Amino acid sequence: MVPFFNKVFMITLIAFLSMDADRRDVVSILYFQNTTKHKEYDWLCKGMTDMLISDVSKSYQLQVVERENLEKIIKEQKLSVSGLTDESKVIELGKLLNANKMVSGSFIVLGKNVRFDTKITDIETGQILKSFETSGPVDDVFSLEKSLAEDILTHFNSRIPDNLNVRETNSSEASKTYYEGMSLLDGGNAAEAILKFQKASEIDPLYNKPQQNLEAAYRFLNDFKKAREQRELSALYDKADKLRARGEAKVFKTYAEIIQDYMSIQRTPEEIQQFNTQHQIDMLGNTRAQCLWQAMMAYFQITMIYDRTGNAAMKQKLCEQNIAVAEDSRETFKGDPFLPEILYMELQSFSLLNDYPKLKEYSEAFLKAYPDYRMIESVESLYEKALQNLK
Repeated sequence: MVPFFNKVFMITLIAFLSMDADRRDVVSILYFQNTTKHKEYDWLCKGMTDMLISDVSKSYQLQVVERENLEKIIKEQKLSVSGLTDESKVIELGKLLNANKMVSGSFIVLGKNVRFDTKITDIETGQILKSFETSGPVDDVFSLEKSLAEDILTHFNSRIPDNLNVRETNSSEASKTYYEGMSLLDGGNAAEAILKFQKASEIDPLYNKPQQNLEAAYRFLNDFKKAREQRELSALYDKADKLRARGEAKVFKTYAEIIQDYMSIQRTPEEIQQFNTQHQIDMLGNTRAQCLWQAMMAYFQITMIYDRTGNAAMKQKLCEQNIAVAEDSRETFKGDPFLPEILYMELQSFSLLNDYPKLKEYSEAFLKAYPDYRMIESVESLYEKALQNLK
């Protein structure tokens, strides 16, 4: 019998071979210019660009230049973030990045509001194809970014991704701190960047990007042991983040549907192979409940690392996150066969926090509701542990 994944691959490969050639736009998004005099908003120069790159890249119909490549070319050309205003420089930069379309813009903060002025330029002709104005409360910059990402995708006739609504973080303070660290790391100040990344993670323990850049900072400092340890932690964060994003997307899609979307335009065999490699995590769950359960397990593994290394604050926050997911799931996934798996992870979190009254109460309820659960002996052990510590 041919495995399910191989069937999907064969179907998509046949579809690929039958499609007409289709040229994809290569889009580069430049750093935004801060036209206000307030230095406290400098983080938005790279921050808005980085968030847009992440969101516009969610469309499989566009090829988006990575921020690292943009940063590399800017350094090679000895340009400053504030110096990217000359239209001829924009065209030149686009050509060096092998892009045929360039998104650039500026922002100004007026009181409690911010306005982003953005344009899309055709690199080959120099023509400005589209201009956008996006404005709103500066405290709601994440919503403005999502709106701008949707405007850009609409201009390129790209389908709006189902997970465009998912935010990297809900904390503007965590985002600001992270992007300040990113700028420090870009400038070679890895030691101070590490402090910023750590602070951003403390503000929002689910924020994935600081974890990824901590590894880069340790490598920059040739601290190979910490880089290795952080790489292992970052892999778990990345796994949890991708699974959580799938579970929170407006429309949930199976892996077969995801790859079908990807194959909506012509792909080379190399691209297909790379896509499958990069999206292995998407094969872990075929329902929202499965994805969130897998994410909870990854967060629990992270929590165990923090427990072992003595980071009590991060341990506490991640346990509380898993408990909150479980509580919400009681109604959201009522009757779902994976609900017991989610509730089991909640019990593990109570145990790790030494919250024995809750562990007793919830274990007892679990044993009554799911007597045939596949790991019922483990639940019994947790219940006994709670009883012993409450004597």
